[in-house]
Amino acid sequence: MSSIRKIKYNEYSVEADYWKGLRDAIPKFHEQGLTFDYLESIATSANEKRKSRYTDAVNAYKKFLGKKEIQWFDPGKSFWTFENLSVKSHAELGLVINEQPHLVKLYFKQDPIDKRRSKTALALMVASTKSDTNTDAMHSILDVNKNKLYLASEDQDDLDILLALDGEAAQFIQIWNSI
Repeated sequence: MSSIRKIKYNEYSVEADYWKGLRDAIPKFHEQGLTFDYLESIATSANEKRKSRYTDAVNAYKKFLGKKEIQWFDPGKSFWTFENLSVKSHAELGLVINEQPHLVKLYFKQDPIDKRRSKTALALMVASTKSDTNTDAMHSILDVNKNKLYLASEDQDDLDILLALDGEAAQFIQIWNSI
């Protein structure tokens, strides 16, 4: 309940959003066709507490891109709804990677996202209402630090995941309205 109280009563703070600088810089890097120098400058200009991890993330992202053929497209916006709850679920990146379009959500945290956790987020992304985006794009999550791209699948587990998400959303709404 304390996490729901925090969401309800605390305002969003850019200063507290650890990865905002890179989350904003990487799409700009692709959209404007900038060089890696741009991303490196974001890392080196970050405050001292973030500089090392930003630099590691930029290096990992460069490694992920490697020699892949990459083209940018606007990923648009998307949201998942349950009753009167709306959750932003849009990808930060729209990338054509080796001729396959991807809607890419960036994951920067040190603790790696595993296949089970990625499936929940990917199922939510797939079930979301989208603005004008590439409809045949693969939904994916990039674990930047581990250089691993997780892709959405279409199987029975996704339906079960969505049922569980509906249950959690109903519980969230109940607690939200009670505090």
